[in-house]
Amino acid sequence: VYYGANLDALYDCLTEIAEPTQIVVPADITDNEKLGCYGEQLLQVLQDAAEENKNLQVTVK
Repeated sequence: VYYGANLDALYDCLTEIAEPTQIVVPADITDNEKLGCYGEQLLQVLQDAAEENKNLQVTVK
């Protein structure tokens, strides 16, 4: 299966996870020296996917 290289494709992939999966995200992901605005968008995609898929848990540490 081919997925595009963007956040929409990541969301699609994450919502199809069929086994319990935990993703731990560093708390500073949105720091401008890290990923900044893209980090905010990525974190939102992860959280939205976790809300949609009961097998996915996202923890920010």
